[in-house]
Amino acid sequence: MKKRHIFCPVAIVLIATASAEVRLHNLIDDIMVLQQKEPVNIWGWADPGEMVTVTATWPKASMVDTTADRDGKWLVKLPTPEASGPFDLKIKGSKSPEIVVKDVMVGEVWYCAGQSNMVMTLYNTADADEERKHINPNVRFNTR
Repeated sequence: MKKRHIFCPVAIVLIATASAEVRLHNLIDDIMVLQQKEPVNIWGWADPGEMVTVTATWPKASMVDTTADRDGKWLVKLPTPEASGPFDLKIKGSKSPEIVVKDVMVGEVWYCAGQSNMVMTLYNTADADEERKHINPNVRFNTR
């Protein structure tokens, strides 16, 4: 007599309902700078229907809630204060552990684009020694 294999749909249901944690877009990370005095977009993914709360630790703390859509995408518009920092952003899903984005500054965000001369560092200039005296540690550069 031949043995028959029985298909088990219960295992598939358990896998399909496994919970995913809240995730952030790669642009949202430690040591970032947010534009001052503007609502900024903070976004990511979670389980569909999961409530997500974003809290900022600046003086007049901002807290914004949203719910992930049917595709699991969520977005909040977070109001920012005048230039200051550093602060933390805390992102918590109703079914997920808290994520903390650390060392966030609020200020002016400038996007510069150009040719290869855009990557010339201060240390390669004729006045590098003099310029080093005036470097502000709160200025952040990202060359991604």
